Amino acid sequence: MNEQDSQGGADQVDRRNEQRHITTYRPCCIEAEGGAYLGIIRNISPGGVQIETTYQPVTGQHLTYFWDGGPAAEAEVAWCADGRLGLRNITVFHHDADDFPPRAIRIPTDLRADIWIGDDCYNVGVANISQSGLLAYGLPAIPDCGLMSVELENDCFPNASLRWCRDGSAGIKFERPIPLKRLRAILERNAERTENGAAFDGSVRSFTTRASAA
Repeated sequence: MNEQDSQGGADQVDRRNEQRHITTYRPCCIEAEGGAYLGIIRNISPGGVQIETTYQPVTGQHLTYFWDGGPAAEAEVAWCADGRLGLRNITVFHHDADDFPPRAIRIPTDLRADIWIGDDCYNVGVANISQSGLLAYGLPAIPDCGLMSVELENDCFPNASLRWCRDGSAGIKFERPIPLKRLRAILERNAERTENGAAFDGSVRSFTTRASAA
């Protein structure tokens, strides 16, 4: 093989390697050390991913990541720098894509929220949250109530709607999707609450009770 053929073969290998790394912008969930963190997949290949996230693990640490519509994977942290992680896949858990249609990524939380329906306020737990809505628990059986307001500490989401309600849980849809930056700030507060040992009290309050306590 002459030098030109050798160079041509090397170029083909380089092109194949480049094709394996796909640049993307896809929200994902990282689960590690008993917590859940929002991330954005910046590029992906069969062997791993690069994720932008505020979560900073140590090199060699094992964690799990997933996104809606894609597989979940156990991975090892290959590197961590400048708000990004390089993850090397260990095990990828595939599923039938038809069974899990793409949707907004849902991040588990320990947050609490106040849901206002008319003059009644329900203090509920938030099992998970996404850009498009949240899953609340601790709600009594409520009828089709039209629009509601959701207060999540310093954030307020007016004109939210009830998608379903059963067995004390409810799927609530925001009026419009929230930006990833805002969702990340909410989840960072959730991490602080978890570290401080905050717990959901499951109470239901009326407007008059809240007003008298203010």
